Amino acid sequence: MPLASTILALVLMGLISQSSQDKLRRHYEAAEAQRSAGNLAAAENEFASILAEGYQRLARIYSARKGYREAVNAMEAAAVYRPESEEVLLDLAIAYFEAQEFKKALEPLHRILARNLESAGAHHMAGKTYFMLRDAAKAASELEIALTMAPDDSDIAYTLGLAYLRERELAPAQRVYGRMLEQLGDKPQVHILFGRAYREAGFLVEAIDEFKKALAFDSNYPRAHYYLGLTYLLNDGASRRGEAREEFKAELAAHPNEFFAHYYLGIVYLYDRDWKLAINSLERASQILPDSPDPYFHLGQAYQGLDQHVLAVEALRKTIALNPRLEHNEYQVTTAHYRLGQSLLKIGQTEAGKNELQLASKLKAEAIKRVKDSYSGAGESREINPDLLQKTTAENTMAKLSSREEGVKSAPESGEAFYEKVVATAHNSIGLLRAQQQDFRGAVTQFGLAAKWNPQQEGLNYNLGLAYFKSAMYEEAVAPLERELKAHPENSPARQLLELSNRMLKEKTNR
Repeated sequence: MPLASTILALVLMGLISQSSQDKLRRHYEAAEAQRSAGNLAAAENEFASILAEGYQRLARIYSARKGYREAVNAMEAAAVYRPESEEVLLDLAIAYFEAQEFKKALEPLHRILARNLESAGAHHMAGKTYFMLRDAAKAASELEIALTMAPDDSDIAYTLGLAYLRERELAPAQRVYGRMLEQLGDKPQVHILFGRAYREAGFLVEAIDEFKKALAFDSNYPRAHYYLGLTYLLNDGASRRGEAREEFKAELAAHPNEFFAHYYLGIVYLYDRDWKLAINSLERASQILPDSPDPYFHLGQAYQGLDQHVLAVEALRKTIALNPRLEHNEYQVTTAHYRLGQSLLKIGQTEAGKNELQLASKLKAEAIKRVKDSYSGAGESREINPDLLQKTTAENTMAKLSSREEGVKSAPESGEAFYEKVVATAHNSIGLLRAQQQDFRGAVTQFGLAAKWNPQQEGLNYNLGLAYFKSAMYEEAVAPLERELKAHPENSPARQLLELSNRMLKEKTNR
């Protein structure tokens, strides 16, 4: 009962011949040559290279569509098959970084730098990672090295400027951004980028100056008025609410569907106790992003200001429902329960209102305890916004995509289905090699992984069933053999294996 040998030759070669994936073709051809010569370990090594490439490509695809957890899983699999590859380790670090697992990101970066101190990419990612871990000094050190190696890399320079600003070193950051301005050109999007950096670091006067420079180039540049209005509020608070309000209105005149401009305009009206105008702005914001809990929270406050408690209850319940585990904004949810309790009491739902007030009190006490437990007495309380680093190219501030993104977008066969088949057929091929060496347990593992990625692969159910049978795992053999016979009832060896498996299970039961 031989295994079905539908390896890459039958399933993948047609795809490869139509693509530019020379690396995959070379590994496949080398694997076949080694297998034919009886060098099974060398053949498996070539298939492992195909797996590393396939998983790495899948990770990049997942990352491009923001499937960061999937990207991590795929890159961890790639690292199993190419644990010493600098490119794989760097992509693994990037996957961890994008999934906000910053401490994990450092491990593959340290492995790269232990062997190659000249890796600009590893120094760059280490700098970004240390920044997110609130170690701006280490971040600046790594990024200075990276910028020396890649002086024209705007992403490195931008992040280095952020690290300087985090350390309250304004002059070095301004020098870095001055060189960036020379490289990228005096454009509104560049000034927006600088303005965001200054604002996030608390240099609000400098941020205002940058946003005004952007507007001097283009008075309708997307989000420029919004950024300026928000910075007015952060810098001077109540004294500049009027100017902020006008900036938000100017943003909406040019971009009527800008969520944040509607949202913060509603916040300004709330401060002014202009409840009706606040409701208009916040309702529009909730229509644009109906899954955001933030507008509903403030709508609840505005409705309470008008004594419209039935509507307040509806809005507050909505904001709580959209944040069931508190991860979005713990203070907001706790306060929402408190306000909900108030409105429920106002409309006569006394018991429900008391329950909400008790829950709010409990949540507040738990939050205070968590703060006390985690307080270290050092560092700033202000959270770092990961988007500040992850989206430096998202607003077209850079002249080109990174090579990592460019490779995914330029390949016509970069869709998931193609690389899923690459991975599945490579696992199947390694399974065949393991079985040829009588390592049926190892074959089971490989055929199982192949089935995960392409359960419809021809011959795979038979291979898996036979490997289970040879491993004396008769109960596990039944399901894949039944699937094989359902698809191919003429497969006599599969029928014999199924009958033998059931017989062995029956004998085991009768013992």
